[in-house]
Amino acid sequence: MKPGSVIVDISIDQGGNCEITEPGETAVKHGVTIEGIKNIPGMLPTSSTWMFAHNIYNLVKYLTKDGAIALDMDDEIVQGTLTTIDGKLVHKGALEAMNK
Repeated sequence: MKPGSVIVDISIDQGGNCEITEPGETAVKHGVTIEGIKNIPGMLPTSSTWMFAHNIYNLVKYLTKDGAIALDMDDEIVQGTLTTIDGKLVHKGALEAMNK
């Protein structure tokens, strides 16, 4: 890598992606800054919780009309998220996995 480049090794808790990353440290080696931040998700619990809640809110909002669930079975998002309906398995990937 060129001097001045930066590596942020986000998988340091699982052994890392860069052999010379120092867990929990910021180091400069060969002119490259290597960031070995440990437990990145744990540093942002409020942000990750908010993001998850916001995503779920938007999905529910998308799937409802006038306060009631309104599933458009031709919609790609509905097809990708719905596994069963009315006792029938309808998810394409699940059907393929079960050879149906």
